[in-house]
Amino acid sequence: VAGLAAVLYAVNDAHGVAVGWIANRNIVIAAALGLLSLLAHVRWRQERWRPGAALSPLLLLAALLASESAVGIGAYVLAYALVLERGPLRRRLLPVLPCLLVGVAWAAAYKLTGHGVAHSLLYTDPLRDPSGFVVAFLTHAPLLLASQLALPPADLHTIAAQPVRVVLIAWAVLLLALLAAWARPVWRARPLARFWALGMLLAVVPVAPPFPSDRLLLVVGVGGCGLLAELTAYAL
Repeated sequence: VAGLAAVLYAVNDAHGVAVGWIANRNIVIAAALGLLSLLAHVRWRQERWRPGAALSPLLLLAALLASESAVGIGAYVLAYALVLERGPLRRRLLPVLPCLLVGVAWAAAYKLTGHGVAHSLLYTDPLRDPSGFVVAFLTHAPLLLASQLALPPADLHTIAAQPVRVVLIAWAVLLLALLAAWARPVWRARPLARFWALGMLLAVVPVAPPFPSDRLLLVVGVGGCGLLAELTAYAL
């Protein structure tokens, strides 16, 4: 299953723009460092590898300094605590704290030093325009998830005429609903499937506000490809 997930991630067409567009190379760097952070966290929790407790937040910080898209890595750390850890909720959430503190410190420095986007119709700041953020999320998240799991590319929504955009959103919502209904037995039988699904859903939150584009799916695709591999294994 792990090998299948790796192959799906390597050949996924949704990752082509992020790899091929040199101005977008920072997302590749952030994804690589972020996945190393996640791996260190998992080894710390599963194998009691103590260096992982320090390496995970440090690598996450390096990833965030490459691109804000690395915020999505925190989604998998949280999903791991909620789905795969054992014990009371408070104890399960405690290992998330180092990465959370790094994220809060980075976000504060990000705002105080004037980074981000302003006066653009293509991006929505959740702090300045929370209602616009919600609308953008509800519109863009299905497109991004559908593009990650199937077709068509999310970029079509940006260049298409308004009637076509409505059709694309409707198709994305229908596809995700059918997939969720079909995979219902898998959620119950395979904890890893629940982990990948929750991580993917949480990871799409920070990349949904901009205009939908496949270039944003490198981190989301980790959960998407893991989930597809789990679904395939269950079906076979």
